[in-house]
Amino acid sequence: MSTTTKLKTVREVWPSKGMGAFPMDAGWALVLVVAAGFFLMPGSDGRADGDFWWHLLYGQWVIERHEIPAVDWLSWTMDGGAYTVTQWLGQVLIALGWKFAGWKGTAMVTWVATMTVVIMSYQVARREISHSVIAAILALAMTTPFWSSYARPQIFGFACMAILVWLVEKVKSSKSRQHDLAMVAATMIAWTNLHGSYVIGLVYLGVVIVSYLIDGAFNKGEDNKKKVMVLGGLLVMATLATLVNPFGIGAWQYVVEISGLQTTKLGVITEWNPTSLGTPQGSTFVLMSLAVLVAWGIGDVRPKVRDVVMFVGMFLVGMMAVRQTYFATVAMVPIAARCLTGQSMTSMLDTALPRKVGGAIWLGAIAVALMVGQAQSNWRNRGVEHWQSQVFPVSATQFLDKHDIKGRLFNEATAGGWMAFHGANKVFIDGRLDLFGDRGFFDWYFTRQGAPGWDKRLAQTDPEIFVIQTQSPLTSLLMASGKAAVVYSDTQYSVLLKRQDRFAGLIEKLEIKEVPFEIFGPKGEVKPSLGGW
Repeated sequence: MSTTTKLKTVREVWPSKGMGAFPMDAGWALVLVVAAGFFLMPGSDGRADGDFWWHLLYGQWVIERHEIPAVDWLSWTMDGGAYTVTQWLGQVLIALGWKFAGWKGTAMVTWVATMTVVIMSYQVARREISHSVIAAILALAMTTPFWSSYARPQIFGFACMAILVWLVEKVKSSKSRQHDLAMVAATMIAWTNLHGSYVIGLVYLGVVIVSYLIDGAFNKGEDNKKKVMVLGGLLVMATLATLVNPFGIGAWQYVVEISGLQTTKLGVITEWNPTSLGTPQGSTFVLMSLAVLVAWGIGDVRPKVRDVVMFVGMFLVGMMAVRQTYFATVAMVPIAARCLTGQSMTSMLDTALPRKVGGAIWLGAIAVALMVGQAQSNWRNRGVEHWQSQVFPVSATQFLDKHDIKGRLFNEATAGGWMAFHGANKVFIDGRLDLFGDRGFFDWYFTRQGAPGWDKRLAQTDPEIFVIQTQSPLTSLLMASGKAAVVYSDTQYSVLLKRQDRFAGLIEKLEIKEVPFEIFGPKGEVKPSLGGW
């Protein structure tokens, strides 16, 4: 084919009438405009999260040594203890982002994962809703909480859930399923190595099967047997796919161990607390669920039994824990889309809204949103750095480095990951509560809170350096007991050294008799206890 012929073919597909004639899908354009505004948002990079730092360290280890660490090396209390890092692949992706572009790289990783959720949700909604703008609005509304995500392996679990829902919707309606079935297996293999939340994907598949079984029982005319068999085979294949990981069945043992921890059951980890309207994720999930119920109640289309069962099943999953609302919300997208299809309001909007919008307008809007987003990003980045200095012991760690103070460290659990990355000392504890176990965590917690027997528990591990909140009970108790001396203090953190010969000269030179113990803020409000649990 000649060059002239090629150009003629392109002109036939895209007539040369100016950019305004480019038939860009309005729904896609709306998704892109919103996405541009969230590009490289501060906070999404993970720097403000304590666990981000030890995830980053593990990812760097795998990249540098080409192996997955089998034991702990970040803490001195569990040094050499066995630890199963099932989310190694998610940690590697985060570390690669950091390696090539620092915090902007990890923010980009978060943005890509979030965009995957939004795009898959839009694709699912578009299968049910003929108007692209209405589908885009629904997808963007239901995925609102995901834009506040930050770089941790769980974001890849969110993306995998969105892909799985999209694939299952295709399997349920498509006659040719071989490609989609293979994609489900590939998704589950990747998910298992990215994050331990893959179990929720299997729960979702189970709920889908149950919805078809109940639907068949209520509607004798519906022939759901074939679909149940296909979905059942899909569940079996997906379950087997989870065994394709470096630990085999050990990946499942890890999940079982975490679910059995008291720190998980008692809500010590806030994202495992029951869902409530007090969180952005919970409020979005509950409000969207109520919207579906209202649409069913006042709408023109009667919901199918299987959609009702799916709704109830995923609503219960979402209400069990804050983190699970993310996965349940994604599973709700096709249900919400189907309840809108055929409604009078949807039909009216379908008629009133234009389906094609000029490409030049949308590309201009994307460019403006991108520039505004980046200006806001630079401004908020400075805010994140300031916030870090308030939550993490930045100045206290610099003090330790300046005076080359090394030894057995006692630290705040939420600052442990940050200190493991930035400090020269191994930490006492960090966010890997599955490593430290209930005994390790609660021993630390009751010691830090100054509960009866705190001194005996402290004697068992015998730390030498304390980097703890200035306002913590342990700070006051150590000072009052004379067991340790304060050598550095600010309104957030204090450094205390155990009174022993090797620290005697430093204590004599730097000891502080009083610490800035601030209970009230500048407006008279009670200050929160930053850095602790």
